[in-house]
Amino acid sequence: MARRPIPVIVSGVVLLAVVSISAGCQGTDVAATPTPTGVPTATASSPVPTPTPLPTPTRMPTPSPVECASGIPARAALAQLVMTLAAPDELASVIALAEAGTVGSVALLGSPTSADLAGLQAIDTTAAVPFLVASDEEGGRVQRLASLLGPVPAAADLAARTPEEITDVFRTYGSKLASVGVDVAFAPVVDVGGGPGIGSRAFSDDPAVVAADAGAVIDGYLAAGITPVIKHFPGHGSASGDTHLGFATTPSIDVLRTRDLLPFAELVDRDVWVMVGHLLVPGLTEDLPASLSPAAIDGLLRGELGFGGVVITDALGMGAVAQRWTNPEAALLALLAGADIVMVESPAVVPAVLDHLAAALEDGALPRATVDDSVVRVLAAKGVEPCDGSRRLGSPP
Repeated sequence: MARRPIPVIVSGVVLLAVVSISAGCQGTDVAATPTPTGVPTATASSPVPTPTPLPTPTRMPTPSPVECASGIPARAALAQLVMTLAAPDELASVIALAEAGTVGSVALLGSPTSADLAGLQAIDTTAAVPFLVASDEEGGRVQRLASLLGPVPAAADLAARTPEEITDVFRTYGSKLASVGVDVAFAPVVDVGGGPGIGSRAFSDDPAVVAADAGAVIDGYLAAGITPVIKHFPGHGSASGDTHLGFATTPSIDVLRTRDLLPFAELVDRDVWVMVGHLLVPGLTEDLPASLSPAAIDGLLRGELGFGGVVITDALGMGAVAQRWTNPEAALLALLAGADIVMVESPAVVPAVLDHLAAALEDGALPRATVDDSVVRVLAAKGVEPCDGSRRLGSPP
């Protein structure tokens, strides 16, 4: 009898059984670890995706000093650029102005007592930024605190000493100034020659001697922590008159370059301020005194000599200025010319000066950038970083 063929279904069962047995021989892991629902499995044709990188944080740019200064309220910024002269009986007014944030510094007149100076020192406990106290401390007949701290010889007498001895004199005297709260000394005089208004205040008629002896004064004051101020730029030694009384003209700028400017050129790279005198300079300032002249300050002092520190005017109440301009008018011209600090005649005129400057700032006659540049230099002179100064004066950058 012929054999009947095995049905296909039987073969299928057998094959299924073989496959099942084969799978069972692999162990129990496959059956025990099912693939989670909804999670894609990687295959050779679909690689594991690379994670998306996190975005790099954006760094905020650090504001520049001028950008920080631009955030200071206008009147607070302008106040830093105003120094008032004050006699002892005016110091209470100075303290009130300083506490109100409307003046940044004072220059002493007369002969203040230790009690007067203690009152000024107390300003720093409440002021947003340090308040500077300045004084004429050349020695000889121009020494405000001689009666309190002891006399110093005039420049003409000091010239007989060595530079090392001169440095010792001003290191010792500067330490006394610092102990009573003086920060800035209007000295040394670097005028070449003792013309009207100068006399014994000058070291010599020789520019080299003037530079050496004035440099020794600077060394002494800096060692004592006092900021020296060289004066009277661009040179008062051969002027035609005393600027306290009225107009005074120097020799031409060409002559000044060969003599009067030489000590300034040598000393402006020191840690000093420069005081600009009220001097008419033929060939440079036209009919403006140097203190109000862009050609003298921005052009000659900053541009040609490369001075980058604080520029301060001589007192704006002196005859050479007051015969033609009020303190507010002169203050505006001086800032436009490149001065950083304007020295006004008394606390009584400070509000009018600030009003005039603020109005000029608002209408664009005084560029804010000009003010900001000066504020940066003045705050640096006070040891205040401009962005910190901006926060203290009321408007963080």
